[in-house]
Amino acid sequence: MDFWKALGITETSDEAVIRNAYREKLLVTNPEDDPEGFKNLREAFEEALRFLKESKEKSSEEAEEEELTPVKILINKAEELYKDIYKRNDPEAWKEWLSDPLIVGLDTVDEVRNAFLVFTMSCFTYSNEMWRLFDEAFNILNEADELKNSFPEDFISYICNNIKNGSFFPYRKLALVKDRSDYLFMREIELPPMIEEDREKLKNEDDIYIREAVRAFSHYGLYDSIYELQEENDNYLKKCVGILSAMREHEIWHPFEALLLMMCLYSSGRTEEALRIARILADEERSEEIDIFTEGFALHVLFGEEIKNPGTVPEYKKYKSVLDSMIENNNSFGFARLALAEYLFLEGDFEEAEDEALKASELNDSSRFINDFREIADKRMIEYFLDRLEKDSNDQHAAIELGWCRLREKNSEEVYRLLDSIAPPDEKNEYNFYNLYSRTLIGDERYEDAVPYVRHWHEMLVKLYEEKKDENGNLPENLTKEERKRLKRLGYSYYFMGICEENTGNEEAALENYRIAEKYADNERERQGYRSSVAQFLHRKKRYSEAFSVWESMIADDDKMLPAYVGRQLEAYYLRRVQQVIDDYYYITSVVPGFADAYLYAAKVFRIYRYFEDFDRVIEKAKENNVNSQRLEAEVAAKLAAEGKNEEAIRIFEKLEELLDSSNAETDGTDKDIDKNNKTDFYNEEDIAEFYCSYGRSIYLDINSDAATRQNKIKKIRECIDKGLAADERNVDLYWLLVDLTGHNGEQSLRVKEKIKIYKNMLELFPENAAVHYEYAVVLKKEGKKQEMLAQLEEAVRISDLFPKAREELSDYYRDRYFETEDKKDLEAAVLHAKKAVLGDEDPYYIIGLAILYNDAYDFENAIKTADRCIELDPDYAYGYNAKAYAYMMTGRLKEAEELFMEGLRHFEEESYTALQTNYIKCLEIQGRYDEAIKFFINIRERFKLTSAKYNEQIAKLWLKAGDSKKSLEEYKKSFDLYRKEWRMGADNLDSQRIPPFMINKLLSRLKEPKTDIMHNIVDLQLTVMDLYVVSGDLESFKNLSKDIRKFVSDSRKYESGFRKTIHDAYKEALTGRTPDPDDAVRILYDVRDCLSMIARHMLYVSRDYKLAANCLERVVRIHDRQRETEGEYSDEEWVGCEHLRLAECYYRLKRYEDARREALKFREHICRKSKDEESYLAYSPDKQMRLTRFAEMYYFLGDSEKSKELLERVPGEYRNYDCKDKRFYDDLILKGKIYEFEGRIDEALKVYNMIIKEVTDEDAEVVNAVSVLTGGRELYDI
Repeated sequence: MDFWKALGITETSDEAVIRNAYREKLLVTNPEDDPEGFKNLREAFEEALRFLKESKEKSSEEAEEEELTPVKILINKAEELYKDIYKRNDPEAWKEWLSDPLIVGLDTVDEVRNAFLVFTMSCFTYSNEMWRLFDEAFNILNEADELKNSFPEDFISYICNNIKNGSFFPYRKLALVKDRSDYLFMREIELPPMIEEDREKLKNEDDIYIREAVRAFSHYGLYDSIYELQEENDNYLKKCVGILSAMREHEIWHPFEALLLMMCLYSSGRTEEALRIARILADEERSEEIDIFTEGFALHVLFGEEIKNPGTVPEYKKYKSVLDSMIENNNSFGFARLALAEYLFLEGDFEEAEDEALKASELNDSSRFINDFREIADKRMIEYFLDRLEKDSNDQHAAIELGWCRLREKNSEEVYRLLDSIAPPDEKNEYNFYNLYSRTLIGDERYEDAVPYVRHWHEMLVKLYEEKKDENGNLPENLTKEERKRLKRLGYSYYFMGICEENTGNEEAALENYRIAEKYADNERERQGYRSSVAQFLHRKKRYSEAFSVWESMIADDDKMLPAYVGRQLEAYYLRRVQQVIDDYYYITSVVPGFADAYLYAAKVFRIYRYFEDFDRVIEKAKENNVNSQRLEAEVAAKLAAEGKNEEAIRIFEKLEELLDSSNAETDGTDKDIDKNNKTDFYNEEDIAEFYCSYGRSIYLDINSDAATRQNKIKKIRECIDKGLAADERNVDLYWLLVDLTGHNGEQSLRVKEKIKIYKNMLELFPENAAVHYEYAVVLKKEGKKQEMLAQLEEAVRISDLFPKAREELSDYYRDRYFETEDKKDLEAAVLHAKKAVLGDEDPYYIIGLAILYNDAYDFENAIKTADRCIELDPDYAYGYNAKAYAYMMTGRLKEAEELFMEGLRHFEEESYTALQTNYIKCLEIQGRYDEAIKFFINIRERFKLTSAKYNEQIAKLWLKAGDSKKSLEEYKKSFDLYRKEWRMGADNLDSQRIPPFMINKLLSRLKEPKTDIMHNIVDLQLTVMDLYVVSGDLESFKNLSKDIRKFVSDSRKYESGFRKTIHDAYKEALTGRTPDPDDAVRILYDVRDCLSMIARHMLYVSRDYKLAANCLERVVRIHDRQRETEGEYSDEEWVGCEHLRLAECYYRLKRYEDARREALKFREHICRKSKDEESYLAYSPDKQMRLTRFAEMYYFLGDSEKSKELLERVPGEYRNYDCKDKRFYDDLILKGKIYEFEGRIDEALKVYNMIIKEVTDEDAEVVNAVSVLTGGRELYDI
């Protein structure tokens, strides 16, 4: 036979063309009208596929004629095992392969594993048993993180899920079609109407069959659901038929195929054909070939049809043995219980049938088949009990049982009437009376009314249990059937107690009852149900971490429990445990491809963390599996908003809001749950609240795009918040949106007050939400409320120990406090918090925070190790290189530091000036490569548009170091002009423009009122330029600026004694608010103090005018002392102490040795107030070189030259001072030179000063002028 001609196509290598041709011919070839033609068509189709397969194998063999390595040969063997449907999931068949020396050998196993994983990317349908064997051989689970570096992350996650959880699919029941000839007739049965879907394209045909079977089973589960609309139910049935049609084309067979055919025929009204298949599947002799799912459905079809049409299955009793075996092997399978209920009903045991139907319903409360049977059973039961009541109206048992039927009809008023008619019940019916009353009241949400009934029923069960249990708490075997039946409900009574307690405000009592219920569960499924209730309760109370732990423990007990994965994924989403959400997504969708929530939460986390490509893959997969979810549509809209596509997003939200509003309008308004005719899948208040939150957030992202519509947008966002909170007042994300919206209304101070008010409300609603405490802390920090901020941060980490953001803030707090207190305990606390931030999230951002902290603490070894970890995790993270390079720079490894800085700059993508550029410039500066530093600095100044005066000054200093005083002066002039402009003395004050640059006193003379905001900046600039003139030898220019600065010293006295009477009175009046401008008086005094301090340093170190320096410093310390008198403490003890030390040097130069000694002692006094003692002060690493130098100077003035010498000798051995940008720290050398001067050893002093000029820097004005004076030059103050 020419099979190409029979199919109506020419020879092709495209399998899709062959399958499409077969389908088209199948539509016009009826097996009943033309059995021979149908047979020939089938044979032609199989021949074409066989031809295609052989052609591919031949091509593959030719392609693999190249030399085969041992690993390739081993993988080829695996492929052969995989192709054999019987061997694929048979551990014995793989035994030899898994024991191959290449797998057992430590030196070759990784190579085999990588090759095997490549193979499994296209050949991946194994049973859980096989995946676990592969894990034992290749250690996949333990090394999953490492493998994700070489393989797609979702692929490794898929494998890990299968190792841990497996699939529900019964792989062992797969067989070749030729080995199941008894079932082949099923493939010739004409199928009902179908909807064909796109088929998955996989390398292996058998894998396609398996995936189709799982997908069809999922569709049928949705068809069976009472929560789906009728139209959707019909579509799911048609999709099942479409998949079934595709499955028929394969050469393997699974009982699922028969099950699906049977159920599709039965649901389509083709009862006789369905019964024929059911009889075969329920045959006891075929039990080894058929899985439990298929047997259960088959029995349901047989028994159910006999109930509906008596005599249709007269032999139903013969299936009792299959039923008994199924119940014995798996009594928690809902359809097994349904079949038993149906059998008992057929036997006339209606009350027992009702009990079994109840159990089936508890196992699967969404099944329409179970519900349909209960409706049939109830009709018969109602007739039965009405007849009994007609005969005896006092028949309490009949009244109660009739009440149960009415309850299932949702006719609670009739239940109350029946129960009230027999109240109080007699002893025999007391238990059932209170049981039914309890359930009816709870069903009506009348929890207050239910409490006495539930408690009475519960106490009856507890009493019975206490009477019957033995000393070990076990129940005896000789219980009556009624006692055993009642005691099976003990756990349920605790559960009902929990419901009552929860809904009457006793939350902890509710949780305790839910937990106790588990102890008294009748079976494992019921026990897991009670554990689920605990987790769900914790979720409702926003105790997500505890709920997560419950779901985790359930999975640990039963790694096939799908609801636990669903619950865990939900909690993981709220806990932002991204990887867990994704792992559970893969598992859930592998079992139930049509389950919308799994896609929803995966999409949410990908959207939140802006993994948009992954988000799109989730949505695409949902579409492939025909998931129809309005919540997913809302996520698509939220993602569009996050991408800036706000108009598209808002259109989707508006459409969904209309749909939601119309659905809500169809409910009666009394039931918060969405009606089953709802047009959306916003099933509960939580979903609705999240929808409005996303909607409002999308509008918020577009709030500033159009000023004309801004207020309307604010109004709509507020409407979304109100609607969301009306649905769920405990949706924390709505409050976050409200906080953000507050930033767009009113003045800044009012906005802050409103935010604080919202946060306080949130703390009442969400006391255990760490994020609320953290965000409130951030607001308090901005308001300067450090102690309140600290309290909130500590509460945040109490709730969530490894909350990285809160830990980072705490680390910053203690680091800043360490810089203030220099207490090592603060440093240790800062490091501890930074480490915990990394434990909470091993993100490069937090790791580099720890590395920077180590650098701040001068723990460079740990800084380098930590930075290495950061670079290992993210080789493109520029700040990792910066932190490591900084540590190298500070330890003298300059070349290595420079290379790392440059590597960091290559990875730098931000458009801003950061510590990376600053540190690189410093590294070049330390090496004396000033021209390169200048070129780089000018380049980034232009690139980042750096306009502040401080950048001109930094470049000016580099030009001076490079020996170009002219260019240095040009930059300083630019800086001066910027300050003058900033001081409002530019275009609006032409007279000021005629003032020569840098003259502070002349500028001040042009002002009607003193302006202090940048006075000290200009004084500092003027003194710096004076130093430049000294170094460059321009003494005439120096003289002009010197006269101006000296005039400033003289004229500034008016700000002390003339302005507001006296220093003390002016400050006191300012502090008490009796002056018109209280802050001005304080600011002026402080600014004058700072300026005098800078001038004193210049006069002492450069101009060597010791009298004027002493005069300035005496005024400075006097202002400090006045401040202490008023405030009770000095603003900075070290700062004040250093002023006294400089004053001591002035006095020593003036030969006032006792005064110098007194000031040196005051220096030590202030330092010991800052630090507890000298040792603590000198232990501070970042400033140790300078501090050793200061104390060396102090000891010299105190007369202990040996101690001074000892301290100076320690300086070079310490790490570089944090602010040192020279080739080395040289303040110690300057002090040595000064000491030689003090002692009259001028030659030795000159030797030291000249060494500094030659080896360190030739632009230090103090050193240059000292050499000039000591070699006969004039003192600068004499010029």
